[in-house]
Amino acid sequence: MLKYFQHIRPSAIIALLIGTALLRLPAYWFLESSSQPGSDIIGGFFNGLNSQPAVSMLMAFVFLFGQALIFNRICIEHDVLYAHSFLPAWMFVLCNSIFPEMLFINPVLVGNFLVLGALSRVLGFYRAQDGALVLFYTAALFSLSSFFIVEYIAAPILLIIFTIIFKNVKVRDLLAIVSGAMIPFIFLGAAALMFDQKIKLPSSGYKLALPDLQGDILHFLAVIALLFLVFLGLAKTSINYLKNNIQTRRVSLIFISFLVFTMLIIAIRFNGINFSFHIAAPAISLFSGYFLLGNKGKNSKEFLHFILLAAIVISLYSPALNKLLF
Repeated sequence: MLKYFQHIRPSAIIALLIGTALLRLPAYWFLESSSQPGSDIIGGFFNGLNSQPAVSMLMAFVFLFGQALIFNRICIEHDVLYAHSFLPAWMFVLCNSIFPEMLFINPVLVGNFLVLGALSRVLGFYRAQDGALVLFYTAALFSLSSFFIVEYIAAPILLIIFTIIFKNVKVRDLLAIVSGAMIPFIFLGAAALMFDQKIKLPSSGYKLALPDLQGDILHFLAVIALLFLVFLGLAKTSINYLKNNIQTRRVSLIFISFLVFTMLIIAIRFNGINFSFHIAAPAISLFSGYFLLGNKGKNSKEFLHFILLAAIVISLYSPALNKLLF
């Protein structure tokens, strides 16, 4: 099956569309929509959309497929992988299809659109004439994403790390990051003042309680299978690191930094992993796709991909399976 995504011909886009549809659309006949975390206005908005499961599923399908194409375009445009293919897009779809909650439109799915825009900006840092301007727009996009994924308020720290990867940090860069991060909140504050409203970010829902491992075992098996591929992808990246040019090395470090940052968010929000895990989708998709790319060890890669796909399908439809079995 991997052969359908190992190139960038139009047939790969068709395969991606069919694969995404076969994976997600049958859920309409089996699953019921779930409420979004938080009682804020954004949570209420998404809960309202999810009251119409068919509309919500269709919107989630369109959002996810669009994001997969955008992410793949970013990988091609910035030569993130040594060969151009649609594997990053396919892995992006799989990564966002582990938990049934992701079948419906939700804040994480929308916030990831803005995150992809931010990553596209920062990956163009190496060829930008004005690096401070790139940092300004990137910080603004991350701040906008914090309206949906509140932890991205800490993104300025991540941007400082990104800057260090490319060059020495200057005061102008720090000012660009801080001002860019503040711009969305300034506009939001002005709008709230105009309409006599109070600013309230999405609730984080932090708790010390962990998920019910016994009840979520099928989900965690899929997560472990995907993270195993990520580990292999990171190992492959480390082995080939010195063989790459400076640009590729910097891009690799960018995604490794992003992976660490998002994994920290997942650890903090582990009780809500059904939503938080997909925050790391870009980095997870890149490294898992990087491992599966190429013809070396083709049969082994096909087998691992089959195991991952089976685990994700079982995880995604586990509520329906539980009803049938129990």
